[in-house]
Amino acid sequence: MKKQFYSNMKFVINALGILVIGVFVGCQKDLVQTEMDEGIGSAALKSAKEANVMVISNSATLPEGLAEELANYGEIVQSIPEIGVLVVKPKVSNFKGKVRKLAAVGSVVTDIKTKWLEPENVVPLTNPPSIGDDETYFGLQWGMDAIDAPEAWNSGLPEKA
Repeated sequence: MKKQFYSNMKFVINALGILVIGVFVGCQKDLVQTEMDEGIGSAALKSAKEANVMVISNSATLPEGLAEELANYGEIVQSIPEIGVLVVKPKVSNFKGKVRKLAAVGSVVTDIKTKWLEPENVVPLTNPPSIGDDETYFGLQWGMDAIDAPEAWNSGLPEKA
């Protein structure tokens, strides 16, 4: 009887310990979101006054009159009517708050521009090496010899006429 009591008590203590740890860990800030807020994109988000803003309509295409209505709040930089998106350079304070209240607007998002970093020392392979019959998994590929695949790979790409 005593043994079972102590066994049950150990289980309860372990369960409480896990519960307490879960509460403390679960109540912390979202570490990923904190890093994102303090990361590279935060400067672009903080300078939203200067950045363009994407206004996305709540319909699949651009509603009649939305572009004219948005022209009162800023300069329209780009219009993509097929998907209901306008890119606007704000000219009024609290642009996002005012535009969100419009009936035809689904959402308002900062248009963040990023620079593409070209990979260094990349040489495209014009004729990739053959996997040939000395590859580890060649035997598992059914029929490669039957269709003369290694020979075709080794012959390379045909030259354009």
